[in-house]
Amino acid sequence: MGNHEYKHIRKYWGRKVQLDEDQQKIYPQLKQEDFDFIESMPFFLKLNHLTIVHAGITNRIRLNNPPLNIMTLLLFLREVDENDKFLPLNHNYPNAKYWADVYDGHEGFVVYGHNPFLEVKKNRFAAGIDTGCVYGNKLTALVIPNSLKPWEYEIIQVPAKKKYAEPHVPLENPVS
Repeated sequence: MGNHEYKHIRKYWGRKVQLDEDQQKIYPQLKQEDFDFIESMPFFLKLNHLTIVHAGITNRIRLNNPPLNIMTLLLFLREVDENDKFLPLNHNYPNAKYWADVYDGHEGFVVYGHNPFLEVKKNRFAAGIDTGCVYGNKLTALVIPNSLKPWEYEIIQVPAKKKYAEPHVPLENPVS
């Protein structure tokens, strides 16, 4: 599950949610089977030493039956403070660190998206594969032949056919 799916399901549950313009167009078109599908989506997948999340994980989060408020961090995480606590978007915190730059590997090798980069963001224990296809950059996949060694992956990329939209934040060059 990603942060956009979570926003739609929270609105469906009757929570107060602010939908952006695109989401306001999509929400009325969703059917019961769509909401059932979204509700069935996991917040993370674990396969041996491989963990797949939408956005990220902190060194403080353990994935052995976490509560909902912790699982939702997996949908939104970008940066942490020096105590490894989640920082919200547009926080202006002076000592912020990108989560993958400080992640210690305690939940295995993490593959994630959420934050678009021009190229795959490679870290020792993580790989960010959102390369901004929605904006006209590239669609990226990792082929992991052995989930016991997920850091031994192959990158497959397909360029977008055209530029689709301006990113809400500039696509970054990953610093690994």
